[in-house]
Amino acid sequence: MKNLFLIYISSVLMLFSVKSVKASEFSLRLFDNSSFTLVFDNEVFDQITGTISFQNVSPGKHYMRVGKLRVSPHGGIIGLPKIIYEGMIHIRSGREIYAVIDHFGRYIVEEEYSLHNNYPPAAPPVYIPPYMNDNDFSMLKSSIDRLSFESSKFELARQAASSNILTSFQVYEIMELFTFESTKVDFAKCAYAKVFDKNNYYLVNNAFTFSSSISELDRYLIGMR
Repeated sequence: MKNLFLIYISSVLMLFSVKSVKASEFSLRLFDNSSFTLVFDNEVFDQITGTISFQNVSPGKHYMRVGKLRVSPHGGIIGLPKIIYEGMIHIRSGREIYAVIDHFGRYIVEEEYSLHNNYPPAAPPVYIPPYMNDNDFSMLKSSIDRLSFESSKFELARQAASSNILTSFQVYEIMELFTFESTKVDFAKCAYAKVFDKNNYYLVNNAFTFSSSISELDRYLIGMR
């Protein structure tokens, strides 16, 4: 009789444990919302733009490898992806998870909600980038472009770069507003320190006319590292 009771209790506990394990939903992006490759367990994804989401993810440990893609101004992929994260992540049971790989290559869970409650589904987190937004940047370019003298344009651009965070492509766009090659080089040097995505700084080379300018900037950046 005692043995039958123990078998009954074990069966109930096993049934309860099976029911308590519930699938989760998982979303992943990079810190700057750029394109990336992903290996998630045995699934391979060659190019992801923005965010990738998975349904019915089993709870527990999962293997993940993330490669950051370099994209040209025209949208083409340049070279091979740079692996910025590789390791095991843990997915909790019955959760809605929003995660990010930050600029240090760390896996960070930004938001996490329960999928099995009486509340409506939670909205995804709103990502606010730290660099200058499109509206403010458009106003800055207009202000620079309205100035008549190259020296005045450079001074305004230098002030903006020292007090704001810019992207590499924003630096390139400002450089296109200058007439002289030397001004472009000087601005590319002074803007680098606070650029958000330094790994994309090769984009500013498109603003130069002469290869000697690219070489001069390269020597300067090597000295900065």
